[in-house]
This record gives sequence, structure tokens and C-alpha cells, in this order.
Amino acid sequence: MKTTVSEKGQITIPKRLRDRLGLRPGTVLDFEEAGGRLVGRKLVPADHLDELLGILDLPGGADAFVRQTRGPGPGDAGLEARVPGPNDPGR
Repeated sequence: MKTTVSEKGQITIPKRLRDRLGLRPGTVLDFEEAGGRLVGRKLVPADHLDELLGILDLPGGADAFVRQTRGPGPGDAGLEARVPGPNDPGR
């Protein structure tokens, strides 16, 4: 597929390629030169939740924290609804 660079340095990516690669208005592309070729890559936005993964130290884990915060659920019969302290066994 051929395209022509405009006076402003712009190109049109053929619709067939845009559709196949999922390029929508606002998609950010990163261009680099590699071996005399122009290579463009679609940048995938970072998932901001991934940045938060693992930043909390929850003694007893997330399940114990939820039980302490919300109270025991219907399937939690017999489970303690508290977070173990630093001197509790297994900590």
C-alpha cells in the first residue's frame, strides 16, 4: 500500500490497515527509524490500576481486610473477622 507525505509531513494510513490494527481517532503512535525503514507502533495506554498493585501491606491478606471492614459474609461461618496482629502466629 502506498501513501504520500503531505507538505505538512502528514500521511494517511489506509483504512484497511487502520481497521485491522484497531487505529481509531486519538490513537497514539510511536515512530522510529530502523534499518532505513519507518516503523510505527501503537502505544497501549498504561493501566493505572497496575501501578497500585501491591502497594498496600494488608496483614492477613485482602480477604481478612474485607472481613474486618464489612463483617463476615454468608459463606464465612466460623472465620474470624479481624486482621492478625504482628505477634499472631503465622505472621
